[in-house]
Amino acid sequence: MAEKAEKVQKCCVCKGAEQEMEQCTCGVFCCQAPDEQGCGEKHREECVSVFQTRLKQTREAHGAGSMETADAAMALGRVQERKGRGEEAEKAFKEALTVVKKVYGEKHWEFAAVQHRIGIAFELQPKKTDMALSHLKEALAVFQKCHGSRHPAVACVHTDMARVQQKRGRPDLALKGYEKALDIHTELQSQPKFDQDEVLEAKIAALHNVAFQCAEMGPAHYKSAAKFLHEAVQEQEERRHTLRSSGLEGWEMGGEEDKRLTEDIARSLFICARMTDKATDHHDCCELEDVSVLYGEAYDYLCGVFGSSSNEALEALTFLAITNLREKDFEQAAETLEEVLKARLMARFEGCEHFEEELAFLYGWLAEAQMGMEDYTSALATLKKSLEMHIKLHPDGMHRAVANCRYRTAVCKKRNGKTQGAIASVTEAVRVWDALGEQKCRAAKNARRMKKVLQRQS
Repeated sequence: MAEKAEKVQKCCVCKGAEQEMEQCTCGVFCCQAPDEQGCGEKHREECVSVFQTRLKQTREAHGAGSMETADAAMALGRVQERKGRGEEAEKAFKEALTVVKKVYGEKHWEFAAVQHRIGIAFELQPKKTDMALSHLKEALAVFQKCHGSRHPAVACVHTDMARVQQKRGRPDLALKGYEKALDIHTELQSQPKFDQDEVLEAKIAALHNVAFQCAEMGPAHYKSAAKFLHEAVQEQEERRHTLRSSGLEGWEMGGEEDKRLTEDIARSLFICARMTDKATDHHDCCELEDVSVLYGEAYDYLCGVFGSSSNEALEALTFLAITNLREKDFEQAAETLEEVLKARLMARFEGCEHFEEELAFLYGWLAEAQMGMEDYTSALATLKKSLEMHIKLHPDGMHRAVANCRYRTAVCKKRNGKTQGAIASVTEAVRVWDALGEQKCRAAKNARRMKKVLQRQS
């Protein structure tokens, strides 16, 4: 039984075939003529009505118990499902199930396919995840009897069950489900009877599912998340290489499909870098050098896709600079941060909602790099800019970032032999931390010790 509606050659709304047609997500075509002549938006609004009418007409023409009616009910259910209307989708799928059960019985894969969709329909409904899981388990059992335990349909149900478990607050079971799906897709790569590109695409999605589930389970799983994301990137690059060599339209280098996949790789690589970075933050045996390499690769990819001045590329470059700071490669960090600041200021952070806040932190990181290079005069000038931006954002001055700026300013003044100025700055820093109730944080303690030393020296 086809799960998608039959593709019609005429617009499903105006029935015309003269205009350029575009396939809607529900499987039919609609006109894409400009302005008021186009039917695309109208179709999206009337999509459900179109399929309801089709189901009614099919019932009248073939009978309520026909497979044609079951197909039409499934098509309507899928449209309702895509619109997030769980109850309506459930009703349509159950109509299809009645027919399929009568025609094929409960041990046929067609029966499992409909049960699968009913499970998804229940998932869309509040507080019905138990029902969703019940139908998905039934679908899984039948699929396994019909196809064996290593089949794309089985992997798909494992994925959907994992997502339901996630919604039920069982991340452990969700992870197991995603891992089962990944194991199946990995094994299917050695079975030529399945479309290998579809298998690889599904495996990449499964790797992302496992990685993101690991990430949601907290710091102890960050390293695993990074590992799966890195594998996903490798598989994406392999898939792109294969498709570029296939001769298929759109997959040539620079073709539309190739561009989309390259963009996916760029985003995946950046997420992989971020997750590896987080694993390093939690001392999970990841080397900072690995993080730098990943950010560098992500930046190169993002530049190729979005341009070197894009928010995406500059975000990766900023994280690379911060990693350089942690590696104590201060010269490289300063050079990179200056590049980011120049690009950001030229673009005025186009598309960024927090321009001033971003700018304040960029100046702060640059000052940290300059301090690491023992260029305290430059650091003072940069800290002044950072402090001005933070004060603008927090006029009362009662913010941790303000305290940090004042403390670093005190350090620079001390290094430049300006003891009284250093005392004034560190006193202000301590006052802010006290007001915030953060007297016990490491920076506040260091500031107090520094203040005592400076006062004795003066």
